[in-house]
Amino acid sequence: MLIWGSQGKSRQLGDAGTQHCNVCGATRTFSYLLHYKVRHIWYLIRWSSGRQYLKLCSTCGNGFPVEQADVDAHNLTGEKQANHIPFFDRLGWLVALGVIALFVIFAGIAGNADKKEEAEMISAPKVGDIYTVDVEKLLPNEALEKGSIGGDYGAFRVAEIEGDKVVLDAPKLVYSRASGVRKDISAGETETSDYYEGQMDITVKQLTDLQKAGGIYDIDRR
Repeated sequence: MLIWGSQGKSRQLGDAGTQHCNVCGATRTFSYLLHYKVRHIWYLIRWSSGRQYLKLCSTCGNGFPVEQADVDAHNLTGEKQANHIPFFDRLGWLVALGVIALFVIFAGIAGNADKKEEAEMISAPKVGDIYTVDVEKLLPNEALEKGSIGGDYGAFRVAEIEGDKVVLDAPKLVYSRASGVRKDISAGETETSDYYEGQMDITVKQLTDLQKAGGIYDIDRR
């Protein structure tokens, strides 16, 4: 759900000295005040608008607008600043962009680590490994005759390894989505012999080529 909105904020900027107040009818102390509005999306992506500087009577609260230059020139207690609005209220959207950028970077690092790990498992297969395979990408390798399995994704289990040749158990069922295979793996169904029907031979090089072509969606090793 998208959470967005706005909030009015104020900041005391310091002592503006003394002068005659038309409402009080006497000499009063005045102070500088900044009014502004903060708009936000998900509270983190923030930016400011509607800035207004005021000079207020400390007794009755009567005031009138002034320019930032007047605040900086005559402020008796506050520090002169390039911008009186806090950084996060003013440029919070930059923080959000930074968080998103870090997430993308870490996701890329994690993705590369996963790809490296999968490449290592493909180059050194073990009995019991289960590959979630895009069947349409597997069929052109002539490991199976086209049309012998209908569907898109299936779980192929390493049954034997003979040198460079890998014998795979072929599944009875395939799914239109890889999530169907993931559910079977999570439920332990792919560990049973009756989940498979028939076998196929494939070389380690063919497995490697299949992975590079995006034909191996996931590898499960226990």
